[in-house]
Amino acid sequence: MTESKGKNINMVSGLPRFFYICSLIFSVRPKIGSNGYQRLFCEYLRFKLKQMFIFRIFRKEIKQERLFGCKISFPNYWYFIFLFEEIFIKQVYYFTSDNISPYIIDCGANIGMSIIFFKLLYPNAKIIAFEPDEEIFFYLKRNMEENNFKDVILYQNAVFNNNGMLKFFCDNHRGDCLTKSLVPFDGCKQIGSVEAVKLSKFITDEISFLKVDVEGAEYFILTELENARKLSFINKIVVEYHHHIKRGNDALGKFLSILEDNGFGYNIRVVAPCIDKGQESFQDIVIYAYNKKCIGR
Repeated sequence: MTESKGKNINMVSGLPRFFYICSLIFSVRPKIGSNGYQRLFCEYLRFKLKQMFIFRIFRKEIKQERLFGCKISFPNYWYFIFLFEEIFIKQVYYFTSDNISPYIIDCGANIGMSIIFFKLLYPNAKIIAFEPDEEIFFYLKRNMEENNFKDVILYQNAVFNNNGMLKFFCDNHRGDCLTKSLVPFDGCKQIGSVEAVKLSKFITDEISFLKVDVEGAEYFILTELENARKLSFINKIVVEYHHHIKRGNDALGKFLSILEDNGFGYNIRVVAPCIDKGQESFQDIVIYAYNKKCIGR
């Protein structure tokens, strides 16, 4: 998950959201952690109580937490809980592999919650992770070092269809600048520049799982991989597709056709249903793609 998810929180909030998340815990039956969903429920309850009493009532900042034996640092507690819900409860990045040491590429690693999930799922996984934001990369690196994760290589780079320095934008309407992207969008402002790299140069062998959450740059990454003939190296992909992050840009069909033309099947899940705010409103769409030649592996 990237840092941009502030704009896409589920419409359910407060106590109804708490019960909604709890219902998910007991329905998905988590694949990680001892004692399964009971442990996950206790952790979630602990986090929410701390958020209520320490953060909201006593107004004390919480910058560090423990989860399944891992120490996790983060810029704010609200965002940590959101990532916990998305990655550990909804399990948006869960995948199966016959390889006990799967090769994983994480584009948009954020503070590393997804990497922690992968390492709990497959302790021997080999992971390459990209995160361009300097502040967030600080937490990512710290979380990897404090938990002594092996076979994890971090790059403070954006991933795009060309190498070099690119403009970096954030949401001008949010004081916390949670939405950060290489692609300019309505209401954004430039906050600096980041160094971008082509993903294809990092793919020289079979990739068990590719995660792409890059705030609008996903189409450029996929086309670059196709042009470099590297999509055939990848078994499974999860892409968070940011539909209409740039108003008027309808390219979902082109994006899916690239997957189809390269032998991938896919399932689609809408994270934030489109509310009737007029035409061209934003949607988060999660695309689960699988290389058909690898079915059963």
